[in-house]
Amino acid sequence: GGHWRVRLIAQAGVERARGDAPSPWLDGLRGEGAVLSGVELARLGLPLPLMNPESALVFSLTQESTFTP
Repeated sequence: GGHWRVRLIAQAGVERARGDAPSPWLDGLRGEGAVLSGVELARLGLPLPLMNPESALVFSLTQESTFTP
């Protein structure tokens, strides 16, 4: 449950060349990232690009507070 902020904090290596456009959603996860519900993360997960074996993506996942003073 709840909402989670997902941020891409590091990318080592590159996506494999597949003949299609790069994954634009990765750019959206840099900086402030994106807030997704727990249901979205559990059902959909994160669509990861096809990476070379020596490549990696590092994500930060933090629960968003729903408290409002």
